[in-house]
Amino acid sequence: MRKIYWFFFILTNSVGYGQHIGNDICSLQAANKAWIAEYKKAVTLDERIEMIVEKIITDDRFFDDYQEVAILSKGTDIKKVPCSESCSIRFGMIYSKNKGLVLDLKRNPEFEDLIYEFASENIDRIDLNEFNEKDIYNPYALKRSGIVLYTENKDLKKKIRAALKEHTKS
Repeated sequence: MRKIYWFFFILTNSVGYGQHIGNDICSLQAANKAWIAEYKKAVTLDERIEMIVEKIITDDRFFDDYQEVAILSKGTDIKKVPCSESCSIRFGMIYSKNKGLVLDLKRNPEFEDLIYEFASENIDRIDLNEFNEKDIYNPYALKRSGIVLYTENKDLKKKIRAALKEHTKS
């Protein structure tokens, strides 16, 4: 009888303590909300561009610093992991009528040099698409805000094409 008691005791404790407790809130989401609030306070285009460049770099480095989260988020049971790469803010650039690119340094590290070229002289406008939990009409925006930069600058377009050529080579 004692052996059965110990068996159940060890079994229940190992199952209970062996599970990933975690929480349902991603630390990146809270940081994103705070960043968006600061972004909205920025007055000039230069300030906003500087904040965007810094945020793209820090989001890229977030999953390097928290590799266990990145590994878990790529697993098959992604719903159990509250924080994944899909929680970061999505950045994009429209540089022609029908052409654009996603500024994700994890997928496209060759865009890092391009990002440092952004300035008020070559960015025409910036649109913020803020995540809204109650937006039932846009299922693709779940858990994610987005910022789109627009440019018509010829020099920046040349640099974009050069970065895209480098991307296709790798």
